[in-house]
Amino acid sequence: GFVGQNQGTISQCYSYVKSIKGDRAYGGFVGNNLGEISSCFSLTDQELPFQGEGIPALKSQSYTSAEEASQFPKEDWDEGVWSFSSSLPCLKNNLVFSGIAAISLLGVPSEATIGESFPLSVAISPSSSQEEYQDNVVYSVSGSGAKIEDGVLITEGAEPGQVIVTASLEVDQKTYSSSILLTLYSKGEALDWDQQEKTLYAGNAYTLKANVLPLSSQQKVTYSLPKRVKGVRLDGDQLRISDACQGGEIKIKASSSSLSSVATFTLIPSVLTEDSPDANLLYLGEERDLTFHLPEGEDASAYTFFASGKEVEAKEVSGNQIRFPSSLILSSPNQSVAFHFQNKAEGKLYASSACYVDHAPYTKESVLKENGDAVVISSMDQFLSLFNVVDFQESRFQNYAKEKVYILDCDLDFSGMKVYSIGYDAHPFLATIYGNNHLIKNFGAGNQGKVENELGLTLDQATYPGNWNYRSSLYGVGFFGSFGGKCCDLRMEGSQIFASNWVGLFSGSVLPGGRVENVHIRSSRVGNANEVDFQISSSDSVSEFAPGNEGEFVYVSCPSLFDNLTKGND
Repeated sequence: GFVGQNQGTISQCYSYVKSIKGDRAYGGFVGNNLGEISSCFSLTDQELPFQGEGIPALKSQSYTSAEEASQFPKEDWDEGVWSFSSSLPCLKNNLVFSGIAAISLLGVPSEATIGESFPLSVAISPSSSQEEYQDNVVYSVSGSGAKIEDGVLITEGAEPGQVIVTASLEVDQKTYSSSILLTLYSKGEALDWDQQEKTLYAGNAYTLKANVLPLSSQQKVTYSLPKRVKGVRLDGDQLRISDACQGGEIKIKASSSSLSSVATFTLIPSVLTEDSPDANLLYLGEERDLTFHLPEGEDASAYTFFASGKEVEAKEVSGNQIRFPSSLILSSPNQSVAFHFQNKAEGKLYASSACYVDHAPYTKESVLKENGDAVVISSMDQFLSLFNVVDFQESRFQNYAKEKVYILDCDLDFSGMKVYSIGYDAHPFLATIYGNNHLIKNFGAGNQGKVENELGLTLDQATYPGNWNYRSSLYGVGFFGSFGGKCCDLRMEGSQIFASNWVGLFSGSVLPGGRVENVHIRSSRVGNANEVDFQISSSDSVSEFAPGNEGEFVYVSCPSLFDNLTKGND
């Protein structure tokens, strides 16, 4: 609509839109109203409701002609703002803002090198006063040696230290001012990396260190990644490498004023140990040792061991087996603890994880004891009858409700099926499903990974006119399209899911309040697939597990293959 989604307050407004095309939730004035709308009307050249969905607007209406719209009751409209002399209301042109609200100094950074110059300016609020008053602004600087000439801050000849730059404006005997504190450094001559480690290991964090020479210059150094690298994140001077890192080389650029230097590092990826995902999952009351296995033939005594990035001692090492006391994880309930096994001599790195959860194991019997109305799913036909996976029934949305509880009592193989994600933004999956450690196999693989959310079941191609190329059925896609419930003890493998945006193997998004526990995905593929007629943005969200992560995740993993199938999308 004129407003796509409203979360605020709109009153005494109207819109004129010739036509609107959309697949759902569209109206002449607003598509989805989550706020307050009152005393408004819309005028369109086609028959449209005032709003698509959401909270009903008050005293509001839609029209298809200006003559009809002229009859809209306007007793709530402010006659000091609006003129009603013509068929449609017009804003009066005699509104005047008297005075200045504020000024803001522009053009001055927080840090600079001595010798740099900065043209000064201000932003005057309201902007209608900018042209009238901008030439009356007076600039000043206090500090050692910096000066202002013809509206330009000059630092040549200044001493290292801090200066205060101020802009002042006097209007009607009232003074408005804005100041910025600027730190000046001596000019550096070179930028040198002080980084001893050139080999970086997955699962670790490193502090980057580059210096401007001479050191007395004290210039600030910033770091950047010239090219995005999977599994690598840069926060200030902290470089974090996750187990999603696939190895190879990485270049990091250090910059300071006009100086820059690029360093090259070697990334050593981690390889999962051969332990099953739940081998080191401890439940309430369990205190057994944690046991990990390196590949056959590896001598574990040649490795250094880390838990949560800190070096730890093993309780026992024998051949390729390493045992640790459970005390390493008991102090961190409901949190995955990362374990790494590093052989620096050969450059090998293995990874695994362990977790302690503060409840007893979930079994079919224990769940039924707590939830007498829980539905036990014992066949594929029963599963398909409950959820909109291969066909659509609106009545199934009641099965997504928060109070619903399901227990999976069989594996599910979707080979050869064209499938759709369970739930989407208007009808998210809010129920609880206990996987009972059963397996979801080949979801999406039956249609080369081309998966849509449930909108694809309700909207045929006629819904998309030739000049309308947006398909919201490709947004928010996974096994779940939108998930806000609870899912425990589930395995997935062989999945293939390709869609446009908010795409993940488990879910397109996990909403606040959602909880995912002990869910592990293996041998699966996810990616960006452009099935529509426009270029997908490089900021589209696609991840192995779930790109929209606002819920709680306890001991989940997904070492799967990420595919990018869209040309030109980085």
